[in-house]
Amino acid sequence: ADKGTLTVKPNPAVDAAEITYNCDANEAALLKIFDHAGNLVWSKDLSCSAGENKFSLDMTGYSEGIYLVTVATGSEVYKSRLVKIR
Repeated sequence: ADKGTLTVKPNPAVDAAEITYNCDANEAALLKIFDHAGNLVWSKDLSCSAGENKFSLDMTGYSEGIYLVTVATGSEVYKSRLVKIR
């Protein structure tokens, strides 16, 4: 199977970011957002279909700074940095 990827656009983001991730099969995935100190600020259960999946993240309530986005599927954990600006 293809190695999955996680991309976040735009980056840096102002109000919202689109998270694109791949899954090998129809499975559950868990999206987590961590702040620069490693604190979990938000998480969401996602459904994942085989191939490319997209999720729109509302960032209007987030402070400026660097965040870590992770998507955990049944077999992999994908990570990406996301910068929030005003």
